[in-house]
Amino acid sequence: MKLKERGLKNVCAIDVDNYLHESIRNETLFYRLDVCQNFLPFEEGEVAGITALFLLEHLENPWFFVREVSRVLKRGGVFIVAVPHAHSLWSKCQFVRSGNVSGYREENNHITFLSTAVWKKLFKDFLLMESVLFAKPYCPYLMSMNTLLQKIPRRFYYLFSQQACFIFQRKLFLLFFSPFSNLRHICLARKTTL
Repeated sequence: MKLKERGLKNVCAIDVDNYLHESIRNETLFYRLDVCQNFLPFEEGEVAGITALFLLEHLENPWFFVREVSRVLKRGGVFIVAVPHAHSLWSKCQFVRSGNVSGYREENNHITFLSTAVWKKLFKDFLLMESVLFAKPYCPYLMSMNTLLQKIPRRFYYLFSQQACFIFQRKLFLLFFSPFSNLRHICLARKTTL
């Protein structure tokens, strides 16, 4: 695994099935579990970083997973999430044309689409967004435009990119809404349910 090659220790993998290549299967700690309903196999505040690359769109319950990530991340720990960028100009054009957005079709297993507002709600109580990165843009409809798109400045990638990567940091204090009042509470202790 590239993370181990870069000097990171205690790297593990979690998935619903073991897709690890046989060459690294014996040297990587692997947990087979469903992150939509199973608790992550770590203590509170034990993990320095978590990556979820193109995972959230496959989950039936991303809310449970994000609460678990928040629970096991150290204060100030990093959570990196990559997803199909369904809010790009191309995705919006595709929605107008077909009623679907990029990356979400009958043929694939992407089942959770989060609007911008819902995306913010998913993370706001647990994690602070540090930065957003967009992959180099391309046009899936007009391939001849791709040479032009490669020349646009990075600050406009969000308009045309098909992939987005969000980098979050765990908050030092967890904030949550009580289901019984509209008051905002500060929770210093572990809070696994809202």
